[in-house]
Amino acid sequence: MKLHAPALYSLALIKFNGSGGTKQDKDLHAGVALSKRASLLGHIEARRELGHCLQDSYVVKKNVTEGRRLLVQAYLTVAEVHPVNLFLREWFESGLGVVVEDGLRLCGYKGCGRAETRPHEF
Repeated sequence: MKLHAPALYSLALIKFNGSGGTKQDKDLHAGVALSKRASLLGHIEARRELGHCLQDSYVVKKNVTEGRRLLVQAYLTVAEVHPVNLFLREWFESGLGVVVEDGLRLCGYKGCGRAETRPHEF
């Protein structure tokens, strides 16, 4: 829990998405905190996630400058794509996943797999 960045990021995704449960099962604050901890340990996808949260004022106070800095760092760093992200992308694109409403898209980064929760989030 303290030093394994991939595990922290996986937990962050579970908290952001509600782990397949209902909307009430989501814990966005925990997702941000876990992303931040994994990011500080050097996890690239966590850094990207945190950058989006800061840039878009998603659960945290808006800080566009810091958010973009994290996003640029993440996108300039080549990293192995997390298996969870590959699964999510394939699942959403197959049509078996949660239907993405009109105007909502998947993240443009092929290794992300996250769908927007509101229009123009990405």
